[in-house]
Amino acid sequence: MMREHYNPFLRIYLFGISGMVALLSACSDSQPNNYSTNQLESVQILEGRCSDCEDNNIKDRVFFDFDRYDIRPEARLVLNKWLVHLSIYPKDSLIVEGHADERGTREYNLALGEKRANAVKEFLVANGVQASRIKVNSLGKEHPLVTGSSEAIWAQNRAAVGRLQ
Repeated sequence: MMREHYNPFLRIYLFGISGMVALLSACSDSQPNNYSTNQLESVQILEGRCSDCEDNNIKDRVFFDFDRYDIRPEARLVLNKWLVHLSIYPKDSLIVEGHADERGTREYNLALGEKRANAVKEFLVANGVQASRIKVNSLGKEHPLVTGSSEAIWAQNRAAVGRLQ
């Protein structure tokens, strides 16, 4: 039996196209003012604006478990949005910043932040984004996303952030 060639970028491309078709049909005159927030954001992307971006930061972040750098299942939903954006805007490049919470040494957290950023990069590359479009930068615990000292705060700082260039 002949095995078909699997192209993960094609799957993302087709997913994006089908989503656009669904959004365009949802935006017909038969349903005025009945848009969900996600539909409105996607329509703005179709009009050439990055609605998932704020000051060149992609709004959604990828979160990690304590002392881990593997991609969690819910992070794949966020990364799929990044994939769609990068497929719509092929000239955009991305810096993935890896962050860690304040516990542990500076050196350990810089290494962990780099592993987290690289995990995100590997996911994006495995799904069709050219590696040359993605750079990684570890901020470790040096630049917390949220300040404070509690488990809830630490969980928000165990993240990767995408910055568009």
